[in-house]
Parts: sequence; C-alpha cells; structure tokens
Amino acid sequence: MAKKFTDGINIIRGTADDIPFRDGYFDLVFTSGVLIHINSQSIGKVLREIYRCSNSLYLGYGVLFRWL
Repeated sequence: MAKKFTDGINIIRGTADDIPFRDGYFDLVFTSGVLIHINSQSIGKVLREIYRCSNSLYLGYGVLFRWL
C-alpha cells in the first residue's frame, strides 16, 4: 500500500545530524516541533547541519525552548 502512495516520489533517507544534501542546497530550511526531540548532546550538531544546508534562510518555530 505504501508503494501505491509513493509511486514517482524520490525518497532520500538521512538523519538530523547528517543531512544528505550539499552545503547551501536549500533556499530555506524550516523546522517546527522537531528539535525539541533532539537530545542536548546532539542539538549543536543538528543546528550546524541546518545552517550548512541552508543557502541563506533558516526558520524554527517553537523548537528551542528545552535547549535554551
């Protein structure tokens, strides 16, 4: 059934701390309600990955409260 819904879609598997795209690949990187689930030992690396993949803009919504 999943194959039926994903036919023609290129699925790329990665992790938050090792995003499989080159530097600056995206014009905007957006996250909402995801970073709160990243442990405190990994949050720095994840944020660096978000910054690395963004061409110029990155936006997080309600995600850094636990980290701060």
